Amino acid sequence: MKTDDKIQELQRLEERLLHADVRRDRSALEQLLAADFMEIGASGRCYDRAAVIDALAGETTPTYRVSDYQVRWLGSEHALATYRVIAREADGSARTSLRSSVWQLTSEGWALLFHQGTAAAQASQEADSENQ
Repeated sequence: MKTDDKIQELQRLEERLLHADVRRDRSALEQLLAADFMEIGASGRCYDRAAVIDALAGETTPTYRVSDYQVRWLGSEHALATYRVIAREADGSARTSLRSSVWQLTSEGWALLFHQGTAAAQASQEADSENQ
């Protein structure tokens, strides 16, 4: 598989994780998240795979838009993805976050090892909203 194809596949998987139907599907999440998955939330707290899957099951999911998706290779089987997400709530409010994910290529495909999202500065949120 060519590098561009790998990047597109990782972005597709990342965007899949933002869909409400996937976020509420325990089986789909178990396939996408590595057994030793870890997340650092915006609160600074760390979450394991089970905690994230449980939290997503009851989440009210906004509409997400991914931009500025980039990948840095950490070897032939590991990739660091960084990108920006705009989350738009049903009431029209929006928030922007900067995200990073570490993916590992396994015998079953790509699995997410690590994820972190950080709220973007208010100026960035306003600029993003104006560009919509």
